[in-house]
Amino acid sequence: MSKKAYLITLTAVLAAMGIALNLLSSAMPRIDTFGRISLVYAFCFLAGALVGPWFGSGIAALADFLPAILFPEGPFMPLITLSNAVMALIAGLMFRHLKTKSVAVKLVFTAVLSFIFCTLGLTAAGESLLYNMGMQAYYPTTTMLINMGLPLFLATVVRKAMTQWFWLTLNVVLTFFILKSPSVIRFVASKTNKHKLT
Repeated sequence: MSKKAYLITLTAVLAAMGIALNLLSSAMPRIDTFGRISLVYAFCFLAGALVGPWFGSGIAALADFLPAILFPEGPFMPLITLSNAVMALIAGLMFRHLKTKSVAVKLVFTAVLSFIFCTLGLTAAGESLLYNMGMQAYYPTTTMLINMGLPLFLATVVRKAMTQWFWLTLNVVLTFFILKSPSVIRFVASKTNKHKLT
């Protein structure tokens, strides 16, 4: 298979998987204290790790954009789409350039940077804007924190910090086991050696 055909095929498969995971996450119930079940971290990390930072970020953005447009829960928020793209970008850069062979170390760096810049930065900013656009019912904890005296953005950051660490940890563990599975290792090794994707 040519490099172009390989990239198109893998891009299509990952984009379809990401769209399905986004839709599944949107349909998941919210759990007290832990927020809504989400596998979006794992998808973004896998996209970046498997196809590199640039293709991975494009796939992650597409996988968030299409469900948001086709099956909207509310106003489209570009900052959240950008956040997903940046998570995949970070993963791709860590897996391509971090000077270690340890998948666990690469994932920890990816997770920490993604949590700081994406979860507590871009996504929190996007959700703050959504809150002001009439989506208060989706963020009752934010309302509670605002009523306690916190400004909107800080209330959103605190809520994200309180809930997302759990899902981030779960997603990192899931991503680790996927990347360490023998079939994925064989697949990535054969394709990356041939096409130099990572």
